[in-house]
Amino acid sequence: MNKSHLTSALLLILFLSNSDLISQNHFARAHSNPLKKCSEKDVIRFTDSIAINQSNSKFYYWRGDRYLSCGKLQEALNDCNTAIKLADSSKNYLQRAEIYVELRKIKEASADIDYLIINGTNYAMAYYLKALTINSRNVNVNSIKYFKEAIKKDSLFPFENVFFHYCYAKDFWCDYGYAMREISDLVNADKAYKMALNSAAKNELTSMEYKTWADINYKLKDYYKAIQLCNKGIDKKQDDYGLYLLRGLCKTELNDLRGSILDFEVMAKNQPNSVVYLMLGESYMKLNMTAEALASFSKSIELDGQQGTAYYYRGLVRLGLKQKNLGCLDLSKAGELGVKKAYSMIEMLCY
Repeated sequence: MNKSHLTSALLLILFLSNSDLISQNHFARAHSNPLKKCSEKDVIRFTDSIAINQSNSKFYYWRGDRYLSCGKLQEALNDCNTAIKLADSSKNYLQRAEIYVELRKIKEASADIDYLIINGTNYAMAYYLKALTINSRNVNVNSIKYFKEAIKKDSLFPFENVFFHYCYAKDFWCDYGYAMREISDLVNADKAYKMALNSAAKNELTSMEYKTWADINYKLKDYYKAIQLCNKGIDKKQDDYGLYLLRGLCKTELNDLRGSILDFEVMAKNQPNSVVYLMLGESYMKLNMTAEALASFSKSIELDGQQGTAYYYRGLVRLGLKQKNLGCLDLSKAGELGVKKAYSMIEMLCY
């Protein structure tokens, strides 16, 4: 080889070495950001890395991760498919399954998840996604099994699941708690939401998550705790009016009737429906505020003519006001709509 050819060869080797170094530098800078953080700068850096070296599957994987974090699902899927072609890695299949779940392509997600589970993956995320794909149809014993398997894998293989633990722990425990609530395992549902709170950055649960947790404690009859959780939910989102309804129900159970009225009135003003006026009427009735109770039960019936319980209570209020004919007619309607105890009251009060 003559001197000029040798020089050209050395320059080519130097260029390729520098190119790889440059691509790795772009990769390192982008990769230094936390996983699951939307960053357009990272997308650009990974794109620069890919332009220099198109055969490194990691570049596509991480750019796909950033696309996924930014909600650019099709771009994420394209990168993930390329990563799989370059490297048949379980991590790539796991990422694609996550993208498919976000795209609501449950069949495709299940295929990738099942592939991972059949091959004995230790990724907790695979079992979590499996539980979610089952939950997309209905919560059942099988979905709970996969939630529990995810907990086991996270515990046994912490290094392999560090990103799952870092990025998904809060969502996982909330989803697990919701699933446990659906099968009426309220004690473990409550424990799951405690884990979610401990896992959340700066204790950031959403108003919806606080509402579900409050509902669990309402059903556990821990009304005081449920009220505190409703308060936290309202702090997050003051126009989540279902929280006011739930807090009002808790106050009713604690005989704080005036407090319950305040909460029911907020709900009635902003999201009027038959049930909230029924609850409002019952609180007024217990306080012997007959005019307000009568108006509330009448409004409940106006909004839903099939609300038998509202007819029942309005009948009792009318009988208390010496409006025997109207009261007995309301009780008759309540019985017709399935309120059996109305007929006992008719027998006692309408003859």
